[in-house]
Amino acid sequence: MRWNDGVVEASGRGSTRDLLFSDLAGFTSISEQFDPEKVATLINVHLSAMTEVILAHSGTVEKFVDDGIMAMWGAPVDDAKQSENSVKAVIEMQNRWEALRPQIMAEVGSFPRMRVGINCGNCILGKHGRQQPLRLHRHWGPREPGLAH
Repeated sequence: MRWNDGVVEASGRGSTRDLLFSDLAGFTSISEQFDPEKVATLINVHLSAMTEVILAHSGTVEKFVDDGIMAMWGAPVDDAKQSENSVKAVIEMQNRWEALRPQIMAEVGSFPRMRVGINCGNCILGKHGRQQPLRLHRHWGPREPGLAH
């Protein structure tokens, strides 16, 4: 991936990376049973805590999808200890999730099991699926009346 004046240009390079996938077991059922505020609390506590752990172990959060997290090690910055760092992150994620049990039970009333897995293998890093340049946008916070962003 190349950055050129705020535009991501199509490129790709093959390399070995560690990818992490994590989600909460039964989240769909939980989201259907509880009010939106409790679901939002669960998601915010989960994603915030796990993101802190991933970043503390040199990982990059690729994306969130509902309750799911996809993260990687070794990109965008190479990491000679990517496999070690990803495994340490998973262990700490499991410990951190268990430590959050009292808070989540008190605030939400349910404590779903967190599922997490790592895959290490060759992958292509880059922008895929669109030929036109992808323009990145930033959101600077709530709009004030009369101000343009």
